[in-house]
Amino acid sequence: MLTKQRIFTALSGSALLFMLPALADAQWAPVIEEYEEVTTVMRPVWEYEEQDQTVTVRRPVYETSEREEKYTVRKPVYETSEREERYTVRKPVYETSEREERYTVRKPVYETSQRRVTSTIYEAVVRYQTYYNGFGTWTSVPVTSYMPQTVTRTEPVTTMRYVREERVRKIPVTTVRYVEEQRVRKIPVTTVKYVDEERVRKVPVTTVKYVERQEVRKVKVPVQKMVQERVVRRVPTVTYRPTVTEIVPVYTPPVIYYSTPIVW
Repeated sequence: MLTKQRIFTALSGSALLFMLPALADAQWAPVIEEYEEVTTVMRPVWEYEEQDQTVTVRRPVYETSEREEKYTVRKPVYETSEREERYTVRKPVYETSEREERYTVRKPVYETSQRRVTSTIYEAVVRYQTYYNGFGTWTSVPVTSYMPQTVTRTEPVTTMRYVREERVRKIPVTTVRYVEEQRVRKIPVTTVKYVDEERVRKVPVTTVKYVERQEVRKVKVPVQKMVQERVVRRVPTVTYRPTVTEIVPVYTPPVIYYSTPIVW
């Protein structure tokens, strides 16, 4: 494999370009290549196999029995009696009496008198008027007219006036007074006393004993086996081959330096 190197040569501060001829100098360079290498290795493989294993097991056996136990109980005994208790009560005594009370009433008094009343009435008066019909004939027609007439009549007039009158009425008055009275009542009294009493009860008792027994169990045992395995790997190798160096001309612009700053 050939690689190219470029050599850049320039002069700073000038615009000259030098064209150099290409030089081909033979050089040796390392080249890395890979190839496959096949090897056989022994790889361990773990497998589990079941095997019979005899073990001794202690199993508990429970037995239950009863035993009698005596205990003392304090049993309450209640007794009821009566006792007399005197107490005082205030008994009400009601007394009724009467008292006189004077009051005034307004009694109506009616008085009747006569008065004369004058009024005007109209009475009907019938008169006949004669009308000429012509051709020597006359006709009489009745005409009713009302004539005023003054009439005087007497009417009774009743007037009422109130006269004060004093009256007396009796009002019942109830008074109460309290009289002390002695009474006797019976109050129940309950007393309690405790009597010791022996009782018997059965208490369960559990005992345990262990019995040994042989058991066969299936146990998984790891077993290692070696298995051949083909492994392919890539191995790098280094070889040296000749290379060529080529010189190519490159243009480099001149560099200008200013003594005063430039204002844009």
